[in-house]
Amino acid sequence: MVGTMGLIERQELASGMVVTLHDVSKAVVGDRWLVKIRCEATVPLPRECVDELVEEDAALKAAVLARLGDTLTFAVFKERNFVADPDKAAVLAGLVANVRENVLGYLASPLFPARLFASRYAELRESCVVERHYQGLPARDEEDEGPTDFSALFRE
Repeated sequence: MVGTMGLIERQELASGMVVTLHDVSKAVVGDRWLVKIRCEATVPLPRECVDELVEEDAALKAAVLARLGDTLTFAVFKERNFVADPDKAAVLAGLVANVRENVLGYLASPLFPARLFASRYAELRESCVVERHYQGLPARDEEDEGPTDFSALFRE
């Protein structure tokens, strides 16, 4: 199926966040389309949030921050499926207008970078804790002991 992929617009907000809108629509069948846009926001890692972060385990904090990197990314998708080819441009314009009206105001909030940082930090922290848990488990023997005997469970 033939698709389109293109940058619709790029904005830099007062917070230093860069917001891009991309057309990621694709043909579904015949003259029908999945009309889809991706709104992606990239913000520099808020240093004040990192400095104020309270984490008892310094190694865990370092591991999470290493995974976070220098920027945070947030993506939102809006889509309409099975759109006729003649209606595609109008539907795409409607989706873009919806994102401009609803999503950009949310992203422009001065609280957004700190909330995004807190959310991403919590996700990655949990991932690091689970990874540590599995690294701490004793290694299993590589030998296969064969199938377990379940014959005691069955009576004739």
